[in-house]
Amino acid sequence: MKMRGLRLDAKKESFQSFWTLTRPGPPSRICVFLKNPFSGSRARALVQAGDYVLTGQKIAQAEDPRSVNLFSGISGRVSQISFFRHPAGTEERAIEIESDRRDKRNPEIGTERLGWQNLSREKYLELFREMGLVDLSPAEKPLHGLFENGSSENETLLLNGCESEPYTAADYALMMSHPLEILKGAEIMRQAAGAKRFVLFLTDEKSEAVEILRSKLFFLKWNHCEVRTLKNLYPAGDPSLLKRIEKGTVLNIATAYAVYEAVLLQKPFYERAVTVGAECVAEPKNYWLRIGTLMEEAFKLSRGFLRPPAKVLMGGPMRGLVQASLSVPLAAGISALLGLAPEVAAGPEEIQPCIHCGRCLEVCPENLSPAMISLASEAHQMDWAREWGAQDCTACGNCSYICPSKRPLVEMIVKAIQN
Repeated sequence: MKMRGLRLDAKKESFQSFWTLTRPGPPSRICVFLKNPFSGSRARALVQAGDYVLTGQKIAQAEDPRSVNLFSGISGRVSQISFFRHPAGTEERAIEIESDRRDKRNPEIGTERLGWQNLSREKYLELFREMGLVDLSPAEKPLHGLFENGSSENETLLLNGCESEPYTAADYALMMSHPLEILKGAEIMRQAAGAKRFVLFLTDEKSEAVEILRSKLFFLKWNHCEVRTLKNLYPAGDPSLLKRIEKGTVLNIATAYAVYEAVLLQKPFYERAVTVGAECVAEPKNYWLRIGTLMEEAFKLSRGFLRPPAKVLMGGPMRGLVQASLSVPLAAGISALLGLAPEVAAGPEEIQPCIHCGRCLEVCPENLSPAMISLASEAHQMDWAREWGAQDCTACGNCSYICPSKRPLVEMIVKAIQN
């Protein structure tokens, strides 16, 4: 299948070792959100101001069957439960914990769960919910909810390890450092979903990770899984594109590692691999960051900024969330924190009228006409936008990136969809 897309500059050569993961000490404080505006998951606080908590301790109970429990990523005292700015831009209630810098862990964490190989599908789903597991993609959907219905889509699990956005390298570092653990986590998810097989998708320039994963599969002698490569075009790995290749449930590669830790090592979800980088960051690196770590502390790990960034992002430059403050806490679905330089961050003053060049048509992976949809949106002709297929847009950002007039095509298309 021929895929439309962009061959972007990876911009990963600035990393000292972009295939490695650094584990820093605990941050000075974290903010854990009780409501997830992306997935709708809600939890009820089990602690109050003044309580002492351990790393890995449950601090909030899921409010409904579609939600997950929440855990502290540090040891210390709860300072307050109040409203904080979420990466999505909304104000949400969160538990703020001040670290004691001792990182005292729940004693069960790190000990192998006996008999995990013989657990039933129902027990796996229960564990996913109890251990706070969500898919580590921007949607952050609770993992147990994706597998509960046993739909036909669950016959194959599609694991996305493409990481095709510039600067982002956390998933690649995870695959290079923990290939066997990722495969074991994927196998657990396969059993939990009742799937027959799973497929790992990587872009073709990740040849080292491809070979490592394939060698581990050869060692395991599993014939119900495979590693496939896609052309290194953005947005390789997009769920809609992977489902065209093979029908199935799409999950992030980092989710498999979180499942491995939760099921085998009894470690609840409270940290993830994150890239901290881009041109303005002094020492771009991949880190293990605790969920709820403030952006400002994450950037300090990389010795701060060489110059003031024109744009600060949570996520990649194509689909990331622009942040106006460095006091925003890390959410589970965020795999990168970026400080972009002025030369790569287009400003609104550069926007010009559409010149009908057709470049946006050439790079749209959904075969849409972004120019026509955006013009319909500008004219408030939403029926016209629907006829041009606005509802099929995945907001990958290719059209906005390639547009010589610097028009915010994605924003205009999203506006049409919302209306």
